Amino acid sequence: MNPIRYIICMILLTLPAPLCGVMANPNPEIDALQAIRDAGELAFERNDINTIEKLWVHDDDALMTTPLGTQHKGFAAIKQALLALFALLGQTTIDTRDLFFTLLDDEASITMKYTWNVVPETLFDLTERYRKVDGEWKIYISDSQG
Repeated sequence: MNPIRYIICMILLTLPAPLCGVMANPNPEIDALQAIRDAGELAFERNDINTIEKLWVHDDDALMTTPLGTQHKGFAAIKQALLALFALLGQTTIDTRDLFFTLLDDEASITMKYTWNVVPETLFDLTERYRKVDGEWKIYISDSQG
């Protein structure tokens, strides 16, 4: 499918049902990415590093950028940063919205906005990038700078 046409289809899928009618998701890859996104959000809220480890690539090029602009490169550094955050804050709550999927071959991204109960008055931008590893989608970048 033409990438522009695909992006337009994904935009239409995000419209409320009365505006777009009942439409099935035309791509099971988007369903798989949504499932990983949901699992990652729940794992973060519950401080579940074991699930988070399963969702990320373990390469040196994995990258996490926080809302403060700090960067953690490589999954070992990302894991340590998350463990420190979990120890500091405990369980938290995230509310994501305005998800937009981009999919091209074995690369994908999801851009979204989110609120976090730690800073409830702030709406953050987040971009997550995924790649297929052995047939499964894995997160390799989480950029809270948008």
